[in-house]
Amino acid sequence: MIQRTHLKATAGATALALAMLTQPLSAAAQEGIDDSDLDIIYVTARKRQETQIEVPLSVKAFSQDDLDNRGIQASAELSDFVTGFKFEPIGTGGQSGRANPSIRFRGIGVQIGLGGASDAGALFWDGAYVPQGIGVVPLIDLQQTEIIKGPQTAFFGRNTFAGAVNFLPAEPSDELEVRLRAQASTTDVQAGYNFNGIVSGPITDKLGARVAVSTEKRPGIVDFQDGSALGEEVTHAILGTLKFDVSENTSFKLTGFFVDSEDTSALSSINGTVAPGDCDLQFSGNLRDVVTGEARGSFTTDLSQNTGNTFCGSIPDWDDPSITTFNPAFGGVPPEGALIANAGDGSSFDYVQSLPTEFGDSFVDAPAGLGNTYKTWRVNLSGEHVLDAGHTIAGFVSFGANKNWGIFDNNYGRPATSFFTGAVTSQISYRGFVREQDDFSAELRFTSNQDGRLRYMIGVNYFSDDQIAYDRGFAPPGFVTVVSSEVIGLFGSLDFDLTEELTLSLEGRFQWDTLDLPFDDVSGTQATSTFVPQSQDFAKFMPRAILSYQPDGLDLNVYASFSQSFLQGTPTNATTFAGAVPDSGLNPETIGFFTPTQKLNAFEVGAKQQVTDSFQYSVAAYYMDWTDQAFFVLSPTFVSVSLPGDSEYYGVEIEARYQPLDWLLLQGGYNYVDASFTDFVSTGSVGAGVLAPGLISSTTAFDASGNSIRYIPAHEANFAADFVLDDLTGVESFFRTDVIYTGSFFVDNFEYNKVDGAFRVNIRAGANITENLSVEVFGNNIFDNRRFGTNGGTTFTSFFTQSDRRVFGTVPRGDEWGIRFTASF
Repeated sequence: MIQRTHLKATAGATALALAMLTQPLSAAAQEGIDDSDLDIIYVTARKRQETQIEVPLSVKAFSQDDLDNRGIQASAELSDFVTGFKFEPIGTGGQSGRANPSIRFRGIGVQIGLGGASDAGALFWDGAYVPQGIGVVPLIDLQQTEIIKGPQTAFFGRNTFAGAVNFLPAEPSDELEVRLRAQASTTDVQAGYNFNGIVSGPITDKLGARVAVSTEKRPGIVDFQDGSALGEEVTHAILGTLKFDVSENTSFKLTGFFVDSEDTSALSSINGTVAPGDCDLQFSGNLRDVVTGEARGSFTTDLSQNTGNTFCGSIPDWDDPSITTFNPAFGGVPPEGALIANAGDGSSFDYVQSLPTEFGDSFVDAPAGLGNTYKTWRVNLSGEHVLDAGHTIAGFVSFGANKNWGIFDNNYGRPATSFFTGAVTSQISYRGFVREQDDFSAELRFTSNQDGRLRYMIGVNYFSDDQIAYDRGFAPPGFVTVVSSEVIGLFGSLDFDLTEELTLSLEGRFQWDTLDLPFDDVSGTQATSTFVPQSQDFAKFMPRAILSYQPDGLDLNVYASFSQSFLQGTPTNATTFAGAVPDSGLNPETIGFFTPTQKLNAFEVGAKQQVTDSFQYSVAAYYMDWTDQAFFVLSPTFVSVSLPGDSEYYGVEIEARYQPLDWLLLQGGYNYVDASFTDFVSTGSVGAGVLAPGLISSTTAFDASGNSIRYIPAHEANFAADFVLDDLTGVESFFRTDVIYTGSFFVDNFEYNKVDGAFRVNIRAGANITENLSVEVFGNNIFDNRRFGTNGGTTFTSFFTQSDRRVFGTVPRGDEWGIRFTASF
C-alpha cells in the first residue's frame, strides 16, 4: 500500500529517529527499505529508452509513487525537489494565476515573452509540446515525470532553449486495478479537499484502458479585504489512456485530459516598510544611452534623502512584523464604489467581464471577482512498430486547446488614482485578460536497431498554433492580439562507439520557425491602429555533440557536451514607444518590430555512477552564453520598449542517494549558478524614482553589465530522509522529512532589492491499516515560512510619488496540514 522508501520527518522528530536507532529491528524492518529508488531507472530524454546512468544528460525522473510520497500534486511543486529547475505559476511581471507560467532551468528564463512563442523551457505530454495549460493538470496518474536540464532543442524542438519536462501518462495494467484516494487539509484560512480515483485494466487481450478522475480544492492562503480566500484553487479533471497492442511488434496509444479549473490567485502588494530618511544606504552606478549604448557618466545617490516610504535594499517576508499595510484587495463580487479605473464606459465591473466580437462564444466563463478560470484539453494518438531487423518506426499526432479568463487588480490592492489630479477614482483598478489557444502537432521518427556499433535516428516534427488574447482595463479601450505560429523540424542523431567504452553522439535539428503577430484594436473603438501586422521567422540548425565514456564494470558515465539553440525574439513595441517618445530614436526603422533571434551556446561536463547497491551520485558543471536576450526598457512615461542584452551562466549541480542502513534512505541535491549580464541597459520605476531620481529618461538608463540577474538564487538545495518505522509500530509504516532551501536573490536587475534565503520543511508519515487501506498525515511548510517568491517586483503608489514604493507578487503558501486515505483493490 505505502512505499516504505518515502517517509517524511522533521527536526522535531529527531528524538524519535534516535530512539529508533537504539531499538532492535524486527524481521519486517530487517527486510529493509524497498530499494526501488535504487533500482535501474529508465528515461526517454533522447526519444529512446536508456537508463538514467547511460543517458549523458542531467535528468531527474519521478514515478507516480515518487510524486505521491513527496506530496507533489501540480507542476509548480516539482521545483521544490529538483534543484536548477523552477516553475512559477505566474510569469515574471505577468498577470495573476496559473495561466502564464515562468519556467527556468539553471537560471535561464525569459524576462519578457510572448504567449508561449518564446519561452526558455517547455512542458510536454507524452512527447507532444503543450504551449499553454498543462500547469493546471493534476499530477495524479503518471507513469513517469522527466525533468531534463540543459538545452533540448535537438530532440524536443521549440522553447526547449534551456530544458524540458515530459509527463508520461500511466498505461493500462494487465489486471484490473482500482485506487481510491481522499484527502483533507487545512490552512489557517480555509479547509481543502482532494478526491481522486483510478480504474485500470484489460478490455480484451489486446486492448487496455485506464481512467483517472479528480476533484480538488486547494485551500486559500490569506484573506482578501472582503473576507474571501486568496489563493484558493478548485480543479476538476479527467485523464485517460487506451492502449491497443495490434501485434507483438505494433501498438497504438490514445491518451488525453480535460481540466476545468478556477482560482483566486491574485497578485498582492506590500507597502514600503522604511520611512523617509531611515535608509542609510548609498547607491552607485553608471548610466548609458539606450539608443547608442554610449556611457553617460556615473552617479551616487544618498538614499536617506528619499522622500517616500521604500525598501532599503531588502524585501521583507509577507508576514514580517514591519509590514503595516498588506494589500490583497477584494476577492468576490466587487463592493459598491469598487469601480474600474479608466474604463471605456467608466461605469462598472461588467466592463472586464465582457468580450469583443472577435472572440465569439467562449467556453470559459469570466471569474466572479478577482481570480481566474481555465479550461484545457488534449488528445494524443501515438504508435510504434518494431521491424524484423529491430528498427523502430514511431510517432504521434496531438491536438489541444486552452482557454483562460483572468481578472486582476492592476494596482495590486491599492486604490486607483487619477493620472491628472492624483485623486482616488476607485478602490480597485480592475483589468481583464482573456486568452484562447489551439494547437496541433505531429511527429514521425525512424530509429535503428540499438545493438550495433553505429546507431541512428531520423525524424520530422510539425507544430502550429493560433491564439487570440484580449487585454481590457489597463487603458481604454483595450486591444486584441492575434498570434499564429508554425514550426517544421527535421531532426536526427548518430551514435558511434569509438571504442567499447567511448561513444560519440552527434544530434541536431534544422528548424523553420515562423511567428505572425497581426495586432489590431477592438473594432470600432479607435480611428487608427497603433499596431500593424508583422512576422518574424528563422531557419536555424541547432546541434548538440556529446562524448560519453562508460568504462566496463564500473556503472559509470563521464560525458561532455556542446549545444547551440535558438529562440524567437519578441515585439519591440517600437511603434507605440516612438509615438510616446518621438525624439528617442527608437522606432521601427531603427530597431525593427522584433528583437533579434536569441541564441544560447551551452557547455556541460558531468559524471554519474551507481557506486554500490546503496550509493549513487551525479555531478555536472555547465556554462551557458545567451546573446540577444529580450528585455523591456521602461521609460518614466511608463511606455516600454523591448531591447536585446547578453548574459552568461556558470554553475555546478550535485545529486546523491545513499542507503546506509536497511531502514534509512538519504537523498539530496544542490545547484549553484552564477548568472550575470555581460551587456544590458536596465531601467524601471525603482531606478527613476529611488536610485537615480532625475537622471533616468526615455533614452538614459543604468548600465547593468556585470549585475546579477533577477529572480535567480545562486544556491538551491534539497534533502530528504526516509525511515521505516515497522519495528516501532508493529505495522508497515514510514516517516519522511523534506528540507528545501532557496538562497537569496534580487527582484530587480539593479542588484538593489534583495530577498533573503530561507528553508522550508515538509513532513509525512503513514501506515497500512489493512492490506488494502493506508493512511497518511502530512504537514507542508510546517514552520510557516512566508518568504517572497521568484516573481513580481516593485512599483510605486502613483505617477506623482514614484519614491513611495510597494512590492508585489504572489503570496506564498504558509503551513498546511492534512490527512490522506488510500484504498487499493
